[in-house]
Amino acid sequence: MNPARFRWGIFFIVAGLLLILSNFDYIDWRTGSDLFSLWPLILIAIGIEKIFAQSKMKIIAYLSPVLLGCIVIFVAVSGFSDSNLTRSGNAYRYNVGMETGYKSFELDFAMDDADLTVRGASSNDLIRCRFGGNGGDPETDMEVFGETVKLRIEETSRNSWIHFKQGRRSGYRWSTSVSNSIPLSLKCTGDKSDMRLDCRELMLESLDVDSDEGDISISIGGLMDLVKIELNGDDADYTITIPRGSGVKVTGADDIIYRRFRKIGLEDNGDSYMTVGYDTLNPKIELNMSNDISQFSLDYY
Repeated sequence: MNPARFRWGIFFIVAGLLLILSNFDYIDWRTGSDLFSLWPLILIAIGIEKIFAQSKMKIIAYLSPVLLGCIVIFVAVSGFSDSNLTRSGNAYRYNVGMETGYKSFELDFAMDDADLTVRGASSNDLIRCRFGGNGGDPETDMEVFGETVKLRIEETSRNSWIHFKQGRRSGYRWSTSVSNSIPLSLKCTGDKSDMRLDCRELMLESLDVDSDEGDISISIGGLMDLVKIELNGDDADYTITIPRGSGVKVTGADDIIYRRFRKIGLEDNGDSYMTVGYDTLNPKIELNMSNDISQFSLDYY
């Protein structure tokens, strides 16, 4: 048997394996762009075959298509996600059910430059997510420590070791509904991201947002007595609305932004601006912000 015949045999074997893996849902065919990016390896494999086919090291001519086939299979299956993540058309869905033992929820979005919408929902689910766009499936890491659930959802490029991003944006659009029956600590990071965080129906305890050049809209509700908010991001644009009658304490902003707080009744307290009678108001909102933020507005609804 010559190396050329062996190469074609390996080709049909790999093609058959890919079809079988697809039938058993071990392959997401959106990896096709990644597989196509490997086409130069075919030229390399054929070149190696031609070099060694008539030499004393003929075994190398047979090994090159085997190695190529192994790489193709690895690329096809390496991006497959966990059981909570399912495909629906051109989108991914990620659902986690609510358990009776859960007493607090720490949710961390690491989005790069994806867009994010978060809202509250009354349901049997702890969280429901929909990930649309042209990226691969996000990477999820959920752990339970006693009565606390910690979930990190991170934007990834499928098989990022060979994936090349084109253009400014990743193409992700994340839409998330979170249970309104459990205290929530929310962290969102994503440069150049559009975030719409509607927390009016959430039991929000803390919110940490870091987005360079991001456009972020945040609405805070009154379900918790105290909400701690941390805002960061060079040249970020923040718009925040809070319940009328809330007590607000703001630290960390520069003088230009501080002057805007006087317009909504906050008074200079030395190292912070505070609502008159802050200690007697409910809810209380503690807001610490970076002085690198370019635009900021705070108003009541």
